[in-house]
Amino acid sequence: MPTTILHESIVRGVAKRLETQITKISEGIGVSVEFAKGIDQDLSATIKFDVTEYGSHNPDGQFRHSRAHYPGVVLKVAFSQKSKALGRLADDYILGSNGDIRIVIGIGVDVKNTTAGWVSV
Repeated sequence: MPTTILHESIVRGVAKRLETQITKISEGIGVSVEFAKGIDQDLSATIKFDVTEYGSHNPDGQFRHSRAHYPGVVLKVAFSQKSKALGRLADDYILGSNGDIRIVIGIGVDVKNTTAGWVSV
């Protein structure tokens, strides 16, 4: 149970910060403003790839532009042993989407020491 609470806290915190930055961009001036206005958070909705060898995946968070088939940014949090597989999972997201998923934010957390962790983009 504690890892579930920690997992959700991390996902919620990172997603909230990303949303805040997207909102700031959409309130600014320039070309990126209109693009940022079309970005929404899709939470953990299942992503099904057209190339079946990559299967389907359930990220912990994702940000998708309203005109995009796939999200541009995916967020995944993993604990201990599973965190070692984040690199391979990032490959699946990027290759399965034919490069439409541009960024996979992987967050690894050490279950034995919940104050330790790492972020990989």
